[in-house]
Amino acid sequence: EAPGGTRTALIDKVSLRDGGNEGFIDNGFSGEVEWYVEDEVWMVQKEGSSSAKLQKPGITSSESTASGKLFAIVRPKFPPILLPVVYSVEISDMVKDETVECLSNGPCTESFFDGMAQEFGSIFNSQIFLAQSPNPDDPPFPSTVYKFEDFMTALDKLNRKEKFQMWLGDGCGVHAKKQAYVNIAAFLGQAMRETIIYDACDENNWDLWRADIEKEPQSPPEILPAFYPMSSSCGQLGQSYEDYDCDDACPKDPTMDIIGTTNADWIGAPPPLFCGPKSKYNDLGYWNPLKFCQGPDNSCIDEPFTYPGQSAGIHVPVSQDDKYPEWYYQNPLPDVDGNTQPPRFDNLPRTNVEGCCWWGRGVIQTTGRCNFGKLNKNLGAGASQGALYPDINFCKEPQALCDGPSELKWIAGIFFWTSEVEQYGLSLFGITILNQYKLWVDTFIGLGCADDPESEDCDFLFEYASGIVNRGCPDPGDSGCPGCIPGATCDPAHNVPERVEASKQALRAFLQLPLNPGGGGRSGGGGGGGGSGSTGGTC
Repeated sequence: EAPGGTRTALIDKVSLRDGGNEGFIDNGFSGEVEWYVEDEVWMVQKEGSSSAKLQKPGITSSESTASGKLFAIVRPKFPPILLPVVYSVEISDMVKDETVECLSNGPCTESFFDGMAQEFGSIFNSQIFLAQSPNPDDPPFPSTVYKFEDFMTALDKLNRKEKFQMWLGDGCGVHAKKQAYVNIAAFLGQAMRETIIYDACDENNWDLWRADIEKEPQSPPEILPAFYPMSSSCGQLGQSYEDYDCDDACPKDPTMDIIGTTNADWIGAPPPLFCGPKSKYNDLGYWNPLKFCQGPDNSCIDEPFTYPGQSAGIHVPVSQDDKYPEWYYQNPLPDVDGNTQPPRFDNLPRTNVEGCCWWGRGVIQTTGRCNFGKLNKNLGAGASQGALYPDINFCKEPQALCDGPSELKWIAGIFFWTSEVEQYGLSLFGITILNQYKLWVDTFIGLGCADDPESEDCDFLFEYASGIVNRGCPDPGDSGCPGCIPGATCDPAHNVPERVEASKQALRAFLQLPLNPGGGGRSGGGGGGGGSGSTGGTC
């Protein structure tokens, strides 16, 4: 036995059956294979025409038998397909030999996160975690909200909770480190486009609707009037975050009263999202970003919904414009490019924000009663003994993600990633493959993309991750994923090329390759050689 060692089992003969036809793993086999004994992952190494060596990473036991059903997940080296072929064969007492290897220090060591923070903290904080400036002519600047050391703290804390730890590779060797770097880069690429680029923890009000409303005469003619609903905290693009329900969802609470911490800071930007009872907020209309504040000398001080740094923009209540919301949404106008959104007759913005406290927060925008409920049940006050944050009830204090400990805004995103992305799977022939995402990662590595992200055909993994994060499935296409909400989520994933590039930029940093000067990029709208690193140490 050795800490972090690998158990190697030699099996005499494994036949793959498909419709009565037998085939063997041999030296001429052109595909990639993953083996599953019951629910455990083994790695295969071809030994000859009728035998294979199966490796079980991280096993230190000296047991020399295996039994149960052996699943072989076979997939071509390229293209990486969503539907691999599945074979199965019964095994019992087939193990003939066993060795235990002692491998170099890798991502399974306790010092991994400290080493990552020391080696990569500076470059991520200064050159990769970049936010766009309110002035499009100014360069991006280092994020003030998201720091690499907080990310490492979040990973370290979740690593103590085995159920929710981020996948950092199978084993401790160089291959495992590549798996860890690729997975972390895929996550960070989404984070960079979801929130870091906006330097925001709270969801911004971005649901712009073109309408012929008043604007200042000094406003350039090419800037067309448009508004933002004041009730965007209830859900944007016709969504209703309060109605995202599940067994673990937070209870509805009409008395909750919360104001967001962050918001966009361009001139005239809407205020932070907020919620509260009808007795406090009613008659809510829209935010007009093209009007000066109404105070003395156009001052915004003491204006309704004023916020620090505000220099323009006003709230127009329903009582001052009876066309809102029905008439404006039923009679859309073309934008500056001549494109007109389809009219909306249902799911119009509300004129109050009662019960609307479930807007997106954190690095991958945890949103809705269901997601906050899951977070609370597993990590907060609703969890069993040993919760990471037993004193925080995320159902009563969802704003803790932005106002609480600095690593929390990362932890919520990692929790989503480990439960939704890393566990993304498909059912094939009655078999549920829980590690479909991990197969994609290994395909990515097998194509050489973990050594050179610029190689041909190296976008697929980050494209799939973008689809899952942004729309709920790897390939939403032009019309969204099954079960999408028409007019809201039945669209392509948002800013996929930019998300792919952001993930590659993170991977370049881990590989110590030259960074792409444009890797941070600028938003298109909305809102989104080595490879072993410092292995160091011996068993």
